Amino acid sequence: MFEHRRQPLASRRRFAVRVAACLGVAAGIDVLAVVIGTVGYHCLEGLDWLTACVNAAMVISGDGLINPPLTSGGKVFSIFDALVGVITFVLMAGVVLAPVVHRLLHSFHLDVREP
Repeated sequence: MFEHRRQPLASRRRFAVRVAACLGVAAGIDVLAVVIGTVGYHCLEGLDWLTACVNAAMVISGDGLINPPLTSGGKVFSIFDALVGVITFVLMAGVVLAPVVHRLLHSFHLDVREP
């Protein structure tokens, strides 16, 4: 996906496409985490789909629960859902920043020749 150190720097258009692709991957990771949380809250706590989705999104974002869990399974799931939220945030930050950091580091390795 990224150019080798001996290759020239990617064009701005190609870089923009690469950043957009990474944003799409990050959004997909986030949607997957919210879907897993929604299904978990719906099945374990018996919440309706919308409330379960809000709960999952709030836990993953770090804001906390809208409806605190009442069952032991729901409480344990909330713990793991919160941990998934932290891991998801770090993973998404890495995916989004990868092309930017790569371009910056790649620019340091360009062979600049003066005429």
